[in-house]
Amino acid sequence: MKTHIKALGFGLWASGTEVLSQDGSSLRKDCSHDSQNTRARIMELSTKPSKAQCPMPDALLHPPSSRRAGFTLLEMIVVLAIFALLTGLAIPVAGVALRIEETNGTRDRMADLSEGIRNFFHDVGRFPVSLDELITASKKVVGWAGPYVNQGFTDPKGNVFYDGWRNAFLYIDVDACTKRLRSIGLNAANDGGTGDDIDLDVSVADLLRDVNNDILGEINTAVSLYNRYYRVTDGGTGDGDPVDVPLKGPWSNVLAVLEGAGLLSNSSSRYTADVWGNAFITGPDPVQYVTSQGSQ
Repeated sequence: MKTHIKALGFGLWASGTEVLSQDGSSLRKDCSHDSQNTRARIMELSTKPSKAQCPMPDALLHPPSSRRAGFTLLEMIVVLAIFALLTGLAIPVAGVALRIEETNGTRDRMADLSEGIRNFFHDVGRFPVSLDELITASKKVVGWAGPYVNQGFTDPKGNVFYDGWRNAFLYIDVDACTKRLRSIGLNAANDGGTGDDIDLDVSVADLLRDVNNDILGEINTAVSLYNRYYRVTDGGTGDGDPVDVPLKGPWSNVLAVLEGAGLLSNSSSRYTADVWGNAFITGPDPVQYVTSQGSQ
């Protein structure tokens, strides 16, 4: 025998008695079941709320915000690690770029000085004693037409006489036709042209040859004039008989005769030797021409 219990909208089936509650119907009781247990079950069901009366969960009424208030510690560590990595990569790159800029600026200044030295040599016939002579020179320097470089600012950073690391350029003798400009580089130490030193040789070999040829031209003009006007004279005898006085080497003798005749002036020692320091070479006697080893 089945028992049907209906209470507050809930259906209860059990073996035994059919009970209807709160709808005015009667309750039928099966004597095979304990009426007390059935009554307690009915009371339990009658006190439970229906589905319509169940409250909404708090999680649905108050959903979590989709925006967080800040970063977590792990996220901060990751960001800082990335920043440190990028910084570590950027610093060496910036250092290399700066050194390239300083090196290029140094080479540009050395090129300006080289051109100034060559122009000085062309005008004066010698190298400047110091780089300062490219800017100013005493009145005793014949032929000086400078300044030959733009010095720029007095501060080493903008001064043509200093490299990109604010070290003064070294001005070094190499040979009779070469000077050397040297930047001692980033380490500010003279490494003899090695390491980070930057060298630039200033050669005036082509200018020396031009100067030497100019000197030889002046000498040979004097020799030609002497042979034309002074080789045949009356010897001071007064009888009108011609006297042949040829030029005879070596060069020191020829130079003395030409000076005595007023055809050359060697007060500045311009004609003592060629630009390489060698004595001029005279042709066979009677001397008709003069040359030098460097011009051959």
